[in-house]
Amino acid sequence: MKTSVLVLLSLLIAFTACSFFAEPASDIEPPSLFSDNMVLQRNLPVPVWGTASPGGVVVVKINGHEKKAVVQKNGQWKTTLKEMDAGGPYELVIIGKDTTVFKNVMLGEVWLCSGQSNMEMPLAGWGKVNNYEQEIAAADYPNIRLLQVEHTLATTPSSDVRSAGWNECSPATVADFSSTAYFFGRHLYKNLDIPIGLIHSSWGGTVVEAWTSAAALKQHPDFAEIVQEMQNNEFDEQEFMALYLDKAVKWAQEAERQIAAVGGYEHDWQKAEFNDSAWPTMKLPTLWEATGLDVDGVVWFRKTVDLPADRAGRDLTLSLGPINDCDITWFNGVKVGATGHPVVPRFYDITGSLVKAGKNVIAVQVLDIGNKGGLYGQAEQLNLATATDSISLAGLWRYQPDPLPLDLSKLPPLPDIPNNANYPTVLFNGMISPLIPYG
Repeated sequence: MKTSVLVLLSLLIAFTACSFFAEPASDIEPPSLFSDNMVLQRNLPVPVWGTASPGGVVVVKINGHEKKAVVQKNGQWKTTLKEMDAGGPYELVIIGKDTTVFKNVMLGEVWLCSGQSNMEMPLAGWGKVNNYEQEIAAADYPNIRLLQVEHTLATTPSSDVRSAGWNECSPATVADFSSTAYFFGRHLYKNLDIPIGLIHSSWGGTVVEAWTSAAALKQHPDFAEIVQEMQNNEFDEQEFMALYLDKAVKWAQEAERQIAAVGGYEHDWQKAEFNDSAWPTMKLPTLWEATGLDVDGVVWFRKTVDLPADRAGRDLTLSLGPINDCDITWFNGVKVGATGHPVVPRFYDITGSLVKAGKNVIAVQVLDIGNKGGLYGQAEQLNLATATDSISLAGLWRYQPDPLPLDLSKLPPLPDIPNNANYPTVLFNGMISPLIPYG
């Protein structure tokens, strides 16, 4: 027992000595959650954290309370202030070699407001909130504070959210804020008569797995493999995209195999010499449902491009924009690319040996597995380019639905690409995880 007491006493003396003799920390950076006008949670311990030079000491003060923290070797520091009652305004002071002062800080209720479009819907604009002009004009509540988290995707948990910081609620700041969060916060303020802080972090049309942590998703068999893959590899954005583009190509290869199995290429619509003059035309880019074509399955598109003699034998890049859902593409009868994903812009390299003066034929087989289909990007995304110039492909293309006996239910699920907000964990990592330490 005496030995244990002595060890604990020695550790306490060592830690105290370390804190006492350490230099004030430099390069102190709290996260963007801390700013002027912020609200800290009443009646609970108040965490304050950030980064700074390793080994230095950070002092945090507010409302007569003071705490110290020693910066760890990884540059992280954190301290926790004792519970305080609602009130303010105060100054939150963070002291190292330099001093940072956050002004007009309140203690009250802090709420995280997250979800899909029902939460994201702003007072002004697309939400069509009843009497929104009057509501905005009347939104003069300086003790309701608003923090807007910007849309952010991340493959691993981030240390900070993207945000411009806290604002007092006023007609000048509330128009683009969540209407649901605002009306909720206003109700609380009128009933509690204490400062209210609202952290809005939402993204319309997103799935729950995007908002869920890797630790939770790993317990679910449908997501365990992909989450483990993310954790095993530290990809930068380009590497990560390349990995999943490879999956999109493999999906298209499986689609091509199944199309071939039901005779999808026996009519030779992919070949340059095929006569498509009897086919109708469609102006691209567009989703074909917008033209009255209601097809879930395969539709072919063909376009003949006249190239001058100086283009013959030159390498080209064929750009088709995004295609919903899958495409297999030929140039002069030779397959040049295939991608199985509805939001990835298509860029296919055309070797000079395929390029000739005069007529060149592009054939695109589009597979829509449900909802909407077509080449639907911007007009400027459809082109045939050299290193120095390009020819627009926007405009009229020949098209023809293919009545194949293709069973769409036998196709595997489309791969998720991490540049969309429905990829597992990316919204938790970018828009929730950095908020978790906040009181």
